[in-house]
Amino acid sequence: MADNENRLESILSRFDADWTASDEARREAKNDLFFSRVSQWDDWLSQYTTLQYRGQFDVVRPVVRKLVSEMRQNPIDVLYRPKDGASPDAADVLMGMYRTDMRHNTAKIAVNIAVREQIEAGVGAWRLVTDYEDQSPTSNNQVIRREPIHSACSHVIWDSNSKLMDKSDARHCTVIHSMSQNGWDDFAEKYDLDADNIPSFQNPNDWVFPWLTQDTIQIAEFYEVVEKKETAFIYQDPVTGEPVSYFKRDIKDVIDDLADSGFIKIAERQIKRRRVYKSIITCTAVLKDKQLIAGEHIPIVPVFGEWGFVEDKEVYEGVVRLTKDGQRLRNMIMSFNADIVARTPKKKPFFWPEQIAGFEHMYDGNDDYPYYLLNRTDENNGEMPTQPLAYYENPEVPQANAYMLEAATAAVKEVATLGVDAEAVNGGQVAYDTVNQLNMRADLETYVFQDNLATAMRRDGEIYQSIVNDIYDVPRNVTITL
Repeated sequence: MADNENRLESILSRFDADWTASDEARREAKNDLFFSRVSQWDDWLSQYTTLQYRGQFDVVRPVVRKLVSEMRQNPIDVLYRPKDGASPDAADVLMGMYRTDMRHNTAKIAVNIAVREQIEAGVGAWRLVTDYEDQSPTSNNQVIRREPIHSACSHVIWDSNSKLMDKSDARHCTVIHSMSQNGWDDFAEKYDLDADNIPSFQNPNDWVFPWLTQDTIQIAEFYEVVEKKETAFIYQDPVTGEPVSYFKRDIKDVIDDLADSGFIKIAERQIKRRRVYKSIITCTAVLKDKQLIAGEHIPIVPVFGEWGFVEDKEVYEGVVRLTKDGQRLRNMIMSFNADIVARTPKKKPFFWPEQIAGFEHMYDGNDDYPYYLLNRTDENNGEMPTQPLAYYENPEVPQANAYMLEAATAAVKEVATLGVDAEAVNGGQVAYDTVNQLNMRADLETYVFQDNLATAMRRDGEIYQSIVNDIYDVPRNVTITL
């Protein structure tokens, strides 16, 4: 029991340090997602405006949609190349298996979700998992699947000491699952946990992260990398003469097959090997501790937008961050103009009471009469004006609003040029050479995102290859895509 508590304390301490270190960048990314997808009127902004109408005149969405479309239109493929002396057929087979698994619907969805969050918030992620190929009780064959991670900025917490973009140097990573009480039942069934043991604050909570709220339960998967030396046995294929190696912990599963096939043991050596373990935790208990998973890498693939470090803290952003001020200003100007139009639909006249005495009902604004009556004389038969004394002038839209609206819209669009207007091309206003140059310049705006996605896909390929080495441990038929 004491060991379990010490283990939980160790994990939560590391997680809290990682959570605190990335808090500022994570908060900005969450705000960017909310601004892009939900509302562009922040709570703090409402304190500085008295507008009755608050519209959302979105020019950020077309920018995001354009970049997302370009990224999807130019998918990135992973290419495996054989090492010196290795058979090229092995690389071709691995590449064919990779392409087959990438054609699975969840893989496409996972990457698309991550790419959109990369553009909007500056960071996205997906994960690789293993699943049984079928439900046959006699088959242990597993396949690799990809799963999406929504709002990766707040659900994937990396080792704060990691300095590489692909996080290949991270020693641990935490994936947070937020769920309702009913969701906990499904999660417990999936991972063979006791559904009646609902996580709660039975112990004093001194952690920064809010593990439990009134309606939400937080469960975490904690991945950690352990490096240790293992014994590897090297055998020689009697037919081809090629050497094959098996680790000591795996040899018992294939030793009979090797003997039947005539493989000969030729050597053994100590090799430094990376292994990845997964623990499932709550704020009060370790539900599953240090379960070995396939592969040598943490099976989480991050993809960043503009990324770097400032004062030893990781920072990242997408395209939304730089458009927010211009979009807020545009919303305020357009809402202000709409407020003016809505409050003053028409000019209102001034009359002396005697001019409309007896005809007040005509001027109450409830009915639209074909004509209106006025009194020609007062009670003393004195002549009265036959027209309104004056008009209440409607407030005019300030001329500066038009300039500010144009400037605010331009500021947003400068973040990502939408290319050349098709109507201008068809009308002969823009030469085709100019069109090509401008569109090439617009394509460069997605290059950083494309290049960072390529880094993520290379990392995905590395993780995939290491998992394949573990789960394809016996001969079997596979489907490859050329």
